Amino acid sequence: IYYVSNIGSDAANGTTIETPWQTLSKVNSVSFAAGDQILFNRGNSWFGQLLPKSGTSGNPIIYGAYGTGDKPLLHQSVLQNNTLDWTEESANIWKTTGTYTLDIGNVIFGDDTSVGIKKWNKTDLITQGFYWYDAANDLVYIYSVSNPATFYTGIRLCIKSNIIYMNPVSYATIENLSLKYGADGGIFLVNSNYITIKNCDFAWLGGGEFGAPTRVGGGIGSWASIHDVLVENCKIWECFDNGISNQYDGTATHHQYNIIYRNNQIWNCEYSFEYFNRSPAGSTHDVSFINNTCYNAGGGWGHAQRSNPSGHHLRLAGTPTNTYNFVIENNIFHSAMSAIHRNWDTSGKYTIDYNDLYQVSGDYAYINTTTYADFAAYKTATG
Repeated sequence: IYYVSNIGSDAANGTTIETPWQTLSKVNSVSFAAGDQILFNRGNSWFGQLLPKSGTSGNPIIYGAYGTGDKPLLHQSVLQNNTLDWTEESANIWKTTGTYTLDIGNVIFGDDTSVGIKKWNKTDLITQGFYWYDAANDLVYIYSVSNPATFYTGIRLCIKSNIIYMNPVSYATIENLSLKYGADGGIFLVNSNYITIKNCDFAWLGGGEFGAPTRVGGGIGSWASIHDVLVENCKIWECFDNGISNQYDGTATHHQYNIIYRNNQIWNCEYSFEYFNRSPAGSTHDVSFINNTCYNAGGGWGHAQRSNPSGHHLRLAGTPTNTYNFVIENNIFHSAMSAIHRNWDTSGKYTIDYNDLYQVSGDYAYINTTTYADFAAYKTATG
């Protein structure tokens, strides 16, 4: 067991609570043995990216928490709360004194009470809170009637980088961690398998540029070939894109199977669950999205800033021919900005049943090109 604390030292052995390591860089540099545990001190926080290592069958490497208090926070953000962090270039146009080599995909003000509005040109900065990332000079510009550090009670710049990145990783467990404040994903899996993610919190994620005006980033994402993944008992909110997803968009052959998402709470994300695998020769099978509670899809911070605002709990955007045993059951889907369910497929590849649907306004479903405005029409069409 290895311990990591803000008051530790990377020169220590890390093997006792009294001699912890200090940084993510130290953790990433160590080649762990199967079955090792790396525990972060509750109430502490770390900036940067965690790169988990692989264990073996029956002996996963575990990244978790120790101590008492709030879950350990891993983030990709920088505070700019000092007046010296900003300089006024022209009337009401302020720029950072520090530089940032990666896109700033979100700016959070106060105690997570509001966000900046990302713009694509400096000339668009005409209203309080509008900001622009100058990629050529690695600067952030913001419109503010006074020094931003005095106008706002707090300013957090969110950097486009995944907080936990696995490519590829096998037999690893992520548990009891808080992953917040980044402009890409909370956890992103690529070609990984036998992964467990449980009892974690994900919030204020996404918004990084992916070819303007497209922006990306969500809670837990998977790409390419993935299998034997379990995500359970997590809380996910305020994500620019999806809360949970498994995806691939390309021509290589990739398979996604034995994936379970259960007992999670997801709210204020553009999509609660998003899926597509467009690999022509690939397959997707034995996927379960079950017993989750999903609320207010499209009600988060990013909806009004998107180039394609929609707001669906389910976004099933494309499948290869070989898709089967894909089950979405026993979930609560409460209130979506557009429609609860957006499905491009009409061939019956998904089993979507025994869910509680509650929609005050907006449609119940879009299936292929047909809109079902109320539950009776949806039930008649789908059974």
